[in-house]
Amino acid sequence: MPVAIHGITKCDFCQRPPDMNCGNQEEELLCCKDCNTKAHPSCMNYTPELALRAHQSPWQCPTCKVCSICKDSGNPAMLICDSCDKGFHVQCLYSPLEKSPSGELAIAGHWVCSMCSKQDIKENDNSKLVSSSEELMTIKKEACTYGPPTPSESPEPNLTEMQQDFPRKRNLYDGPYPDVTDYTIEDVVKFFKSKGFTKEASAFSEQEIDGKSLLLMKRDDVLVGLRDYICLGPALKIFKHVERLQWASE
Repeated sequence: MPVAIHGITKCDFCQRPPDMNCGNQEEELLCCKDCNTKAHPSCMNYTPELALRAHQSPWQCPTCKVCSICKDSGNPAMLICDSCDKGFHVQCLYSPLEKSPSGELAIAGHWVCSMCSKQDIKENDNSKLVSSSEELMTIKKEACTYGPPTPSESPEPNLTEMQQDFPRKRNLYDGPYPDVTDYTIEDVVKFFKSKGFTKEASAFSEQEIDGKSLLLMKRDDVLVGLRDYICLGPALKIFKHVERLQWASE
């Protein structure tokens, strides 16, 4: 249970209570089992599904996170499951990965541990069974109600209208975020300094992160991979900028 300070329990990142996150909605706080850091899942950029699973077992903040198999945090080469938020050393996995997280896994978008993979497969299979049954009932009802459609009843889709209905994802962000594909390490450092992270920006130079590397970074590459250089609070804000740069550079 989170410990109240001066009678009020607050998120350590947004300084708001559980009944009012940054979206002015009630949200139960996560509490690190090791250092008692408290956080709204939304402040950690968790999806609703990840937040639900994080509440189902003892949670560790990125600074305290250890490998779920060997219980050690010594080796920095740790994968973070995007489904349950638990950490795993590459060498501790039952089926060791041939590539590091900075390779094809980052391009694929996310990584999930074997337990979550099995659970997702089971849930997908059940969902498909329900969906197939509903579709079959719909087809039967339509077959009984309507005859075969005439050409005038089945017009060709209007591609222009379809394109308007499904805008490109990059339009979701209309801020000053450039395409960083060809950015040098120095360019990346200058960008984050311009956003106010004058001290933290040096981490990108220390780790030799250029524009192409930046486009492959995941949440835990910033929160965990750079934790020796950047505190958790600024790291969360920096990752939001990284996300927007990735959208803008698609």
